[in-house]
Amino acid sequence: MLEITATDAPVIIYIDGNVNINGEVRIASGSTVTLYVSGNTSIAGRGIVNESGDPSKFVLYGYSKCDFTSENINFYGAVYAPEISIKVTGGLIQGCLVGNTVSVGGGGEVRYDPRVKNIHIPYVPKFVFAPGSWEEIKNF
Repeated sequence: MLEITATDAPVIIYIDGNVNINGEVRIASGSTVTLYVSGNTSIAGRGIVNESGDPSKFVLYGYSKCDFTSENINFYGAVYAPEISIKVTGGLIQGCLVGNTVSVGGGGEVRYDPRVKNIHIPYVPKFVFAPGSWEEIKNF
């Protein structure tokens, strides 16, 4: 298990390559983490545990495929990956997902949390997430 604790300053992590989480990464309450991943991201097992329960405290910027594949995930965070596909198979995503396509199946669930609305996204002048501004397709 990896635990990230930083209460006085935000933690910014850049990974040039793929990320496979098949255990648990714990973000301590009071910490804010931003993760940039250039390769594929796969989150399984217990995934990323955001102890604060505030999805604005964890933001993942993805530049390639992103998969959430566990029935046990309760993910509190935001994923901003407007040019890639995001796939959720099981578990609860509380926050928001922004992707070229977002597929949810296998008992997966995504719930918008208004605490993410003020997340600053670099190089995007004004980002507004509008619930209901998507098209739902039922053939996953």
